Amino acid sequence: RKGWRKGWRRRSRTRRISTRRWTSSRSPAPPRAPPVVQEVPLHPTRNQVVTLYHGTSLEAALSIQRTGFDVNRFAVSGRMLGNGIYLSPTIGKSLMYADGLCRPNPFGGVVLIVKVNIGTCLELRESDRHISNKWGQLGYDSCYLPGGIWGRPGTDRKYDEYCIKDSSRIEITGAVFGNSVRAEQNGYKIEAGRVCKSN
Repeated sequence: RKGWRKGWRRRSRTRRISTRRWTSSRSPAPPRAPPVVQEVPLHPTRNQVVTLYHGTSLEAALSIQRTGFDVNRFAVSGRMLGNGIYLSPTIGKSLMYADGLCRPNPFGGVVLIVKVNIGTCLELRESDRHISNKWGQLGYDSCYLPGGIWGRPGTDRKYDEYCIKDSSRIEITGAVFGNSVRAEQNGYKIEAGRVCKSN
């Protein structure tokens, strides 16, 4: 009799456990949390108009003034940020390109002073290298690269840089010779903010 009760209790406990398992397997799964989407930060102000600088050779400056910036033109210094017009908010960086960062420019080159509507601007971070040259395909008008993240080792790397997708956003407002004496001795001058060459 005692053995019968003991066996009944064991079987009863087994039934309760198996019922509990069956119920839990049929219960609806808890809702999944939505995936976390990490947004790429935008430049603080959209459609902000800023003054920037572009260093180049004197002959290239004359061509830019005649026909505008060519976003598809091969740049000797490279295209780290893809196709676009490369500008800097620091005149020191642009003077390096005016002088000729990769190869010397005749007579010290020139820095063009421009007003730019940066539109919707992507501020790149160190972890964004995979989209460093694809920002235009993502719907941005420009990108901004803070100094010290990527770039050629040396002084050039420490400066901020912009890349503008559409040249129609850029207006040339002035120019500064990289070396005024050498430029003027070779027939170049600046009149009304434009580079001119005497015949």
